[in-house]
Amino acid sequence: MSWWQAGQPSFPWAEAKALILDALADASTALGAEHAGWEYPARTVDLLIVNALLGEDARKVMPYPENASEEEPTSQAEVAAALAALEESIIITN
Repeated sequence: MSWWQAGQPSFPWAEAKALILDALADASTALGAEHAGWEYPARTVDLLIVNALLGEDARKVMPYPENASEEEPTSQAEVAAALAALEESIIITN
């Protein structure tokens, strides 16, 4: 589908947005891999197979940086602020 068709009756903007958001969330697409900071697109099942076959050596060929899981832990203040914002955004009506 061409971008020139976006916004037309056959390809509304809402559908274009949904497709882009899905591609961003899927690291097996080039767009999703780039968004996640990966070196190349890869499906989760393929990464699991490589991990099972190579064991510890799998880290050398994974598309994401080796220290990606070594992020700083979220502070209690950040968690409290996020929970407060979440509670404010939830509206329950009858």
